[in-house]
Amino acid sequence: KLKGYPREEISKRVETIVMKMGLFKWIDEKLRKFSKGMQQKIGILSAIVHDPEVIILDEPYTGLDPAARREVRDFILKLKEQGKTVFLSSHLLYEVSEVADRIAIISHGKLIACDTLENLEQQAKSSTINLEVLNMPALKTTLIPELYKILNEFIDLNSIHYVEDGNYYTIEFDGNPEKQHQILKALMDNGIKVLEFSVPKAGLLEALYMSYISKSESESLDSQKRSIKVEAIL
Repeated sequence: KLKGYPREEISKRVETIVMKMGLFKWIDEKLRKFSKGMQQKIGILSAIVHDPEVIILDEPYTGLDPAARREVRDFILKLKEQGKTVFLSSHLLYEVSEVADRIAIISHGKLIACDTLENLEQQAKSSTINLEVLNMPALKTTLIPELYKILNEFIDLNSIHYVEDGNYYTIEFDGNPEKQHQILKALMDNGIKVLEFSVPKAGLLEALYMSYISKSESESLDSQKRSIKVEAIL
C-alpha cells in the first residue's frame, strides 16, 4: 500500500493521473531527463497519487511556461470539482485569483487577511476599473477632465489615469458593486461610448495585496514606536 492506497490499484492510479497531466508518453523515462517544468508537474502528481482529501501545493507554477501553467491550473480546478480541499501558496497573483475560493494574505509570517476575493475588496475599500472607449482623442489625457466631470460624485480627485501601453483608462473607486454600476451608467448616460468596462481579478488582487501589506507594515511601525516610548518611560 502507498499511504493507505490499495496495492492492486496503484499502477492504474499512476497511469490515470500521469495521463491527465499530459505526461503519459514519458511514463517510462528517467526523471533526470525531464525539464524543470516537467519535474514540477511530477512533484504535483506525487502529492496527489494516493488520492488525499486535503492537498498542499507550494508554488506549483514555478518553472512552468504559459501552456503548462494552464494545464496545472485546469488540473487544480478539477481537484476542486472532485471535492478536494487545496491549499495553494503562490506569488503569481493572477493564478491565485483564477482558482481560489478564499484567499489568505501573509506578511512576515503573520496572517493579516483571509476571505473571498469579493469580501477582501470591500474590506480594503479599493478597486480599479479598466475603461476603454470608442473614438479616443489623439491626446488621450484630454479626456480625463471630462471623465472627472461626469464621475466626480462617485470618485476622488486623481482617481483616473491613462495607461499608455494598454491604451485604456483606469478608474479607482471604493469597490462597492453598486457604485461600479453607477459609474458605468453615468458614463453611458453622458455619451461616453464604452468598449470595455471591467475589474480585472489579477490587478485587483495585486492592489489588495499591496493595500493589506502597506496597512500591516504601517501598524507594525506604529507598534514599534509605541514599544520604544513605553521602554523609554519605564
